[in-house]
Amino acid sequence: MKRTTIALATVAALFASTAAFTLQDRWVQQVRNQLRAAAQAYEREGYEMTHRIYTGQLDDGESERVALTLDVGREYQIIGACDNDCTDLDMVLFDGRGRELDSDLLEDDVPIVATGVSRSGQFTVEVRMANCNVEPCRYGIGAFGR
Repeated sequence: MKRTTIALATVAALFASTAAFTLQDRWVQQVRNQLRAAAQAYEREGYEMTHRIYTGQLDDGESERVALTLDVGREYQIIGACDNDCTDLDMVLFDGRGRELDSDLLEDDVPIVATGVSRSGQFTVEVRMANCNVEPCRYGIGAFGR
C-alpha cells in the first residue's frame, strides 16, 4: 500500500512539473520564434546572428543585466522580444566601463539598441520589464552584427 501511494505521488509530481515545464516552454518558444523572425529580416540587411538567443523571465518592474562580448569593427543591433503577457520591454546598452551607449525606453515590446564597437570587450544589456500582465513574463535577446 505504501509503495503504491509513493508511486502515485511520484507520478503526480512528475506530471505537474512536466506540465509546468511545457507551459513555460511554450512562452519561451514564443519569444524564440519572434527573434528567429527578426533574424531573417536582419540577414536581408547584411547582419548575422552573433550570439545564441538569451532567454529569461522577469516580473513586472524587475530588471536583469546580460553580459555580451562584442568584437571590434562591427556594428551591432541587439533586439529584445517578450511573450504575449508583456506589453512593454525596455533595454539599455552599457559599455565595459558602465557608460550608457544606447537605450530603447519606448512603450513597446520590441526594444532595439545599437552600437558600433571600437574596442572588443564585454558590454552589458539591461533588460527592464516595464509592463507584464501575467507574471512572470518571458523575454529574449538576439544580437546581430555586420
